[in-house]
Amino acid sequence: MQPGTGTWQQPPEGWSKMNVDGSFVSEDGRAGVGLVARNSVGQVIFTAWRMLSRCVDAAEAEARACVEGIRFSAQWAPGAVIVELYCARVVHSLRRGDDHWRIDLVKRDCNAVANELAHLAGGTPIWQFGWAKHLRVCWT
Repeated sequence: MQPGTGTWQQPPEGWSKMNVDGSFVSEDGRAGVGLVARNSVGQVIFTAWRMLSRCVDAAEAEARACVEGIRFSAQWAPGAVIVELYCARVVHSLRRGDDHWRIDLVKRDCNAVANELAHLAGGTPIWQFGWAKHLRVCWT
């Protein structure tokens, strides 16, 4: 994990960054996935979220979010990609040396958008997308 204040940091020039998160409800196994991809100047490339049918635990939801993030990044995020998530267990089990992928453990605050999208996915069985050129940003 990078030291710092817990704020999201844009990826290096020529890279994209995919923040992923999984949500999990232990009472019934419901889970969701949230993804947000940004370019090297921090602009959103796309967002995606959906419900997962059944997960055993939160780590499984996080791992499945990571897999989906990598899969969608390969299709929609240009160049090399950094994947960030907030689950040390998944990061440690997936981390490998590769020229085109990097997985980083980040503080919860740095993964806020993906976290919100994962919770939004609670009742959505299919993928929902928000493409950057069609998004209306309403942050104040």
